[in-house]
Amino acid sequence: MRSFRNSTKHDLTRDTSSSRSVLPASSYGDDGDSSADGMPKNAEKSLNYLLELFSHLPHVEKLQVIATKFQPSSKDKFGPKGYMVAFKNYTELVSLVNGIAANYIGEKKPVLTSDSVAVRYDGLPSEGRLSYLEVSDTLVAESWNKFKAVMRDVDREENPASCKPNTIIITSSKRDFFLISIQNPVTTFKHRSVFWGKGRFSQVKDGELLMISHQIDAVAFKDTIVFLTSRGDSLFVDESAVQKQAARTAEKMTKLHLVSNEKMFLEAVKVPRNAHWLFAVDDKRLEKIGDMRIQKEVAKVFQLKYSDGRFSTETKGEIACLLKVLGKQGMLDVVENIPMEVSTRGRWNPNKEK
Repeated sequence: MRSFRNSTKHDLTRDTSSSRSVLPASSYGDDGDSSADGMPKNAEKSLNYLLELFSHLPHVEKLQVIATKFQPSSKDKFGPKGYMVAFKNYTELVSLVNGIAANYIGEKKPVLTSDSVAVRYDGLPSEGRLSYLEVSDTLVAESWNKFKAVMRDVDREENPASCKPNTIIITSSKRDFFLISIQNPVTTFKHRSVFWGKGRFSQVKDGELLMISHQIDAVAFKDTIVFLTSRGDSLFVDESAVQKQAARTAEKMTKLHLVSNEKMFLEAVKVPRNAHWLFAVDDKRLEKIGDMRIQKEVAKVFQLKYSDGRFSTETKGEIACLLKVLGKQGMLDVVENIPMEVSTRGRWNPNKEK
């Protein structure tokens, strides 16, 4: 626990030694070809980049911690500015990043390994896998520019607790990477609250305490953002863009006469959860679904009502099941021979299983 109130200000940029960059020169374009294990090359680059960042994190010089307010319902998601978190001792900050690095690549149940799955963001939940986008992608470009503006306008004097922060950013003075965590780090103590410390009960004065979690939701470096959790998605992804893309795909499906109740289907896609499932359907997948042979097989395996070349969409339940299948959230349990919903999407690769 670190106190905002009584900490001596420590300017983390005063160190005169040269700042070390933790990231190699690299660039990302489209997904391109796949590597030997079936993962797109740029997904593999994103994963390797991330592993390298966490391995070098404890050695980065001139680390900084910035607190800000994230407002997902606001057009301006971040800000209006960031607040520098001052540590009484720089060793406390080093201890913090050591804990984060150990959480993600340490020996005991690391969150990230070379076998982790990385995919280009497709609207589906990021739990259990990594998803990424280039910062120039229309889904995140506007939010990314606003985020960068907040990082340029960092207040070094005002108490970070004054903005009631819910987002912590760990970065370097070079701003060549950002570890972003959505959390409520500030706890306000009043009336001399009592807590346990160093084997005995102690009292603390009224004030704010800063408690930073080791959980990271998104990581940005160079020209790429990697989402580690669905909270990370919400930081940057423009939901209106997801809705528009899903609506376009739904219109294409009605023109192909794939659903029985087109009006109800189009209305259902306006629901955010449904929109995310349909967003995962690209043109190649939609073209395959247009094949009547595949339609019949899908209907048979997933027990969907189907007749005259159309999937039944007469109820919300039928629509939800169809969207899950289209959005790669359905699987067949071949042992029990029953369809099931899956929570993550990764290519099956027995050669990488240990």
